[in-house]
Amino acid sequence: MSISTLLLLAALAQSTATLSTPEATSSEAEIAVAAFAQEFGVTKEEAGKRIEANDAINQYVESLRERYKARLTFISVEQFPDQHIVVGLKGPQIIPTQRMSGEGATVRVEFEEGYPYDKAEFRAIVENSLKEAKKIIPGITGMEGRPELGTVRIHVQDRSDNGHSKAAAQLGAKFGVKFEIVYGQGRSANAA
Repeated sequence: MSISTLLLLAALAQSTATLSTPEATSSEAEIAVAAFAQEFGVTKEEAGKRIEANDAINQYVESLRERYKARLTFISVEQFPDQHIVVGLKGPQIIPTQRMSGEGATVRVEFEEGYPYDKAEFRAIVENSLKEAKKIIPGITGMEGRPELGTVRIHVQDRSDNGHSKAAAQLGAKFGVKFEIVYGQGRSANAA
């Protein structure tokens, strides 16, 4: 198993607080499979197949990232209704659904076209808007860009509006994307 698969298994195993206590003889892999099955509503057999396919899917994602870098807005590995990859692309050029095979896994790749920005352009919007946002919105604890939604989310400590919605609308008008306020978000202990 690769490091990325082990990290996925460890993350799934740690996020299973609602699972019943596993027997002492259960391996970490069995715990991870059970957590994945519960999280995504699939059988343990299907969960095992999806976890095993993770290494191949990571390679496919890197290949897609390189192949479509000039238009890439986002790449997402989805679990519903089956395990597949969704690639968001800037511009109207349509790309049909593909299947990628190898490394013991075949995965469907769906393309969503028509996004107005590629990933780098959207990142520049987020970076450029941060300075302006800090001027007009007190208590910002962070920002995140969601290019697949065409949205920049501004995290603030406040639990009520305090004029933040108006400021978000001003930023949207200036930068041409939607700004949302996420309330009650404390500053990260690791924030620089």
